[in-house]
Amino acid sequence: MILRNFILIFLQTIIFVPLFGQNNNDTIHIINGSFEGKPGCCKPPPRWVDCGSPRETPTDIHPVLPPLEPLFGVTKKAYDGNTYLGMVVRENKTYERSSQKLTKPLESGKCYNFSIYMNRSMEYQSHTNSYNFQLKSFTTPVLLKIWGGVAYCHQLELLGTSPPVENTEWQRFDFEFMPQSNITHFELEAYYSPSSQKPYNGNLLLDHASDIILVPCKTSKKK
Repeated sequence: MILRNFILIFLQTIIFVPLFGQNNNDTIHIINGSFEGKPGCCKPPPRWVDCGSPRETPTDIHPVLPPLEPLFGVTKKAYDGNTYLGMVVRENKTYERSSQKLTKPLESGKCYNFSIYMNRSMEYQSHTNSYNFQLKSFTTPVLLKIWGGVAYCHQLELLGTSPPVENTEWQRFDFEFMPQSNITHFELEAYYSPSSQKPYNGNLLLDHASDIILVPCKTSKKK
């Protein structure tokens, strides 16, 4: 009987302690962070808003599966779920952006962690309006900028920047940021590598965006 009671108490402990240890106030949920949607050209995934140039098409949802032709030649399988987000930068100085209203604001002076999986496609054939729909290669690596604002497509504060994404397999990229303002909207932007002297054509594939987690701020050690 004593052994049985001990086992019951132990099981209750391992079941309930983790639940009480979690604090939902520390988590800001990204809605549809897996970018699920109907695959196709020129539309953001549900719960995301296009912020790109009105002269160009919006972001895309990949992959388009057989027997249909792959969109722009992109055949990469999703890292999480069935679909993912595709964004490009163009040699005509336009680039794609996608925004979402946060479930609750980022608070000024607090620190947060965020991660997302990214890669680039070795095959990406598209066009820009400046070339009269002539197909061009969009395979040069680009980087991701993360912006915060107080409205859709509002770039109030740059929260993070990735290195140019050269990998062609899914890889996790981690960010830590401390906003200087209260932030209600979150934006993902594909952008050119700082090493390039002029705009170019490139692609960026994104999947499995994490929730944003409140973390203790790192403090420098006293000398």
